Amino acid sequence: MDDLVRSVTEELRWDPRIDAERIIVSADGSTVTLKGVVQSYSAKCCAERIAREIRGVAGVKNDLEVRLTIGNYRTDDGLERLTSEILQNHTSLCDPLPRVTVRDGWLTLDGVVTSDVQKRCAEEALRDVAGIRGVTNNIAVVPQANGGGAAEAFEAAVRRRAALAVLELKVEVSGMTMAVYGQVASCAERDAVIELASRRRGIARVEDHIVVQPAHVRRLP
Repeated sequence: MDDLVRSVTEELRWDPRIDAERIIVSADGSTVTLKGVVQSYSAKCCAERIAREIRGVAGVKNDLEVRLTIGNYRTDDGLERLTSEILQNHTSLCDPLPRVTVRDGWLTLDGVVTSDVQKRCAEEALRDVAGIRGVTNNIAVVPQANGGGAAEAFEAAVRRRAALAVLELKVEVSGMTMAVYGQVASCAERDAVIELASRRRGIARVEDHIVVQPAHVRRLP
C-alpha cells in the first residue's frame, strides 16, 4: 500500500500540469483517495486521470476541492456564454445542442444526444475552461437503432486493440443497455474498455462490471 501511495504521489509531482504540493494521497487496498486543494476543475480531473494510470490502482476516489484564484474567477453569466459557445463549435455535437446553466461556477448540462460518447465529449470539452468549479452532466442519451449484433461487434473491437487485454470478456445487450464483464490488470484499462463500449451506435448506457486485478492478465485468443 505504501508503494502505491508513493507511486501516485511521485507521478503527480512529475506531471507539470499538477501542483501536487497540496494534494494528499492515501490508499485502502488498491483504491486510492485524493484529498487536498487544487486551483481548477481541470487540475482536479487531471489528477484523477494520472492516478488511474498507475499500475496497481483499481479505483480512485477524488475528494479534491477546487479553490479558484482571483485570476481564474469568472462570473456565472460569463461562464455560461463561453461554455455555450464552445459547444456550438464542437464538431462531435449536432443540433439541438446541450444547454449549459451555471451557478456559483458549477456547470449543469442538459439536453439529448444520440450516443454516450457524445455525452462525455460535451463534458470533456468544457473541463479546461478557467473558472469552473465542477460539472453535473444531465444529458440524456436517446440513440438510434443499433441494427443488432452489438455484443459481437464490441468483442471484435476489443480484440483489435493492442493495448487491451481482457480476461473472460462477456457482453450482454438488452435494448439500449450494454453490460460488460471481465477482468483487466489496471484501472486505466477498464476505463478504455468502457469508453470503447460507449462508442457503439444504438447504446444509451454501459453497465461496468469489469473487475480490476492488478496482475498480469492474458489476452483473448
